[in-house]
Amino acid sequence: MFIIHKISEIDAGTTLTQFLISRRFLPLFFYSPYTLTTWLMHQNKSLYLAQLYDEKALILHKEKNNDVRFLFTDPSEALLKEVLNHFNPNYIAFNQVVTPQMHESTDVEDCELSTDLNLVVNQNNKEIWNAYNKCIKRHPELTVCQYKETDKDSVRIFLEEWSHSRSEEKNKYAKIENDNHFLDTYGNNEEIMGIVVKDGQKIVAISFACPSLDQQAIGVINKCLRGYVQLGIFTFVQRAKLMQSRGFTKCYIGSINNDFKKKFIHLGNLQSSFSRKIFNEKDFTSHDFYLSRLF
Repeated sequence: MFIIHKISEIDAGTTLTQFLISRRFLPLFFYSPYTLTTWLMHQNKSLYLAQLYDEKALILHKEKNNDVRFLFTDPSEALLKEVLNHFNPNYIAFNQVVTPQMHESTDVEDCELSTDLNLVVNQNNKEIWNAYNKCIKRHPELTVCQYKETDKDSVRIFLEEWSHSRSEEKNKYAKIENDNHFLDTYGNNEEIMGIVVKDGQKIVAISFACPSLDQQAIGVINKCLRGYVQLGIFTFVQRAKLMQSRGFTKCYIGSINNDFKKKFIHLGNLQSSFSRKIFNEKDFTSHDFYLSRLF
């Protein structure tokens, strides 16, 4: 019997946690109720739990394009048929499967990074160490504070300024709607770790992390304004110090999708995941990176 259930925002935390912990842990950015809810349950995106007999799957439905994604699993033909009948999608794929399909040359590989917090904090990389200290020397006026709920309005002002401080191309996928949704959903959650960097009373950088399902951490936000030397590195290291002070030893920071993250490859481990398009309508057009985009 086929059952499909749309996950509501009210029970998302509990429902997603129960589903994820019933499976083998995957050290991936989206393998967490915090990140799934933040990125994949607003702006015309919904999550569903589907079940056919003993097979269960987590499904993302992007309503704008009627796009359906199986998360963390390659579905059976029987389950795929039921989901196709239910959504009649224009596009369907699976994402973030950690086992590549044998002889499937169409699989697209992605690499995600988990950083060793001890290596980050103790500056075991000369490039990171020099960049961090350069920020301190050039900007001695900066102060670092742990995020408090009273900072919420100031962070929103920061995000609005940040969104207009970068070129359209560089900012193409870095939408502040996700950051604001994170603050709205988890801003007063005691498990959330966050810092704000201030120049006087003005917030010039923010960085947040949340717990993962293996008692480690996930780095969810790291943003800074232009005009400060190596502020991104400085903020990243300051967040690592906070996470380490809370007892965490690793932080998952997601796909290596920019030059900034590449700086930390030697301070952690890479985890591969795979995606594959299953079907799309003949008149459905998409850009080269569409398969990898979950939001």
